[in-house]
Amino acid sequence: MFLLFTLPVMYLAVAVLDRPGTSWLMVALVIALHFLLEAAGLTPWPFVLGLGLLLVAAGLVLGPLRRPGVFALQVPALALFGGAGLLTLVVSPEAAVAVVAVGLLTHAAWDAVHWWSGKVISRSLAEWCMVYDTAVGATVLVILLIRAF
Repeated sequence: MFLLFTLPVMYLAVAVLDRPGTSWLMVALVIALHFLLEAAGLTPWPFVLGLGLLLVAAGLVLGPLRRPGVFALQVPALALFGGAGLLTLVVSPEAAVAVVAVGLLTHAAWDAVHWWSGKVISRSLAEWCMVYDTAVGATVLVILLIRAF
């Protein structure tokens, strides 16, 4: 579930900085933030989503998120993936796993958009995420389907 919250926040941070070269650094920082909050006994998702909202405000004020195309789509991406993450908190565990799997496959498509456009995040991160998100999302869906029969 934490990926549905952290992935769009990472992409927002890189978009606001407008420096694709910071992509892997943002991955490390946002994941570290998540695990540090968890280690401190705090529930990470409100903080990570709050950071996302701060990044949206900064990106709109500073301008990167007002650009057309992939930059402007970072805001609805946060709403989509963050909303999916929130959904996992209120549905059954089995449904939550399915939401995460579909969310990861959807994120793989979002990575393809980034890779194709060559904007916002580095191509290496887009490539890695496409493979990871597809492999994990598809594997989880296959396991769910096998368990259903």
